[in-house]
Amino acid sequence: MARLDLQLVASHPDRAGGLGFIATGEQSFAIVVFAVAAVGSARFAQQILHAGAHVADFKMVLGGFVAIATVVVFAPLAVFAPRLTALRRESHGEYSRLAGGHHRAFEARWLRRDDVGSELLGSPDVSSLADLDTAFQNVTALRAFPVERRNVAVVAVAAALPIVPLVMLEIPVAEILRRILGILA
Repeated sequence: MARLDLQLVASHPDRAGGLGFIATGEQSFAIVVFAVAAVGSARFAQQILHAGAHVADFKMVLGGFVAIATVVVFAPLAVFAPRLTALRRESHGEYSRLAGGHHRAFEARWLRRDDVGSELLGSPDVSSLADLDTAFQNVTALRAFPVERRNVAVVAVAAALPIVPLVMLEIPVAEILRRILGILA
């Protein structure tokens, strides 16, 4: 995949060079992660109910599962990191020079009222200044890893959700609600 001749665009609004859609596909594995977590949680529930175990006995395993499952789902996207990192590094300099020239033309036209010969991005006016600033911000915010926090959150929540009934086996729902309200108050 990394050797494909990808036509990455540094200023793409997804801030992943145009690869942002890939993480949405990876996010689809959340249902598989949920199913595996549910099976594991059922096994732990059996031990809690019939063997005298406690949720605290499994906290490292449960926390580790949430972390590892999330990493395993998104790890294949690391193949794009070198290309996106290089794209950001190269494009940052190019967009800096472009923005510098455009901003100088803007100041010459609007602040010093000079006659500007070359028209960059149509004309050195306020709207093209804003357009270039947006593109430059996208280049600056280009992620080396084409995943957003919300993609990771969906998978992590899917991994953690089956753990909730385990906690409810030991802590009554009323106590959980009281603690949540205490935190919010």
